[in-house]
Amino acid sequence: MNDILERAILLVTEAGSYICQSARACDQPNLEYMHKSSIGDLVTSVDLDVQNRLSKVLLELLPNSHILGEEAKSPDSDLGGIVWILDPVDGTTNLVHGLPYVAISLALYDSGLRALGLTHCAYSKNKIRWGYNRCSAPR
Repeated sequence: MNDILERAILLVTEAGSYICQSARACDQPNLEYMHKSSIGDLVTSVDLDVQNRLSKVLLELLPNSHILGEEAKSPDSDLGGIVWILDPVDGTTNLVHGLPYVAISLALYDSGLRALGLTHCAYSKNKIRWGYNRCSAPR
């Protein structure tokens, strides 16, 4: 489990750097966005890129797992087996408006039990909060 935790921390840290670089490249606060389910539910290309990048690597890390991601077109809500739960840009509205309050949220469940959870504040290099449950770590 420590290897998975260490890799997850590295992945979300890299994703945080990517979010910050993408926001600067898009000349905040002019980042283009689309509405999802309502006028206040936004998604950007950064959300989609981060979800795609993280999903690919997380599935390589645990090949028997699947992803429940906020930006999935048809989210798989089954928590059976090994499941990564991902919000690639938690705070998209802040990102769109150029506010530095954006996080990546990632959890790992095994057979419906929480095994790992972490949140990384993208604009703060050292702000990662994490925890794991040794009893429910994937094997």
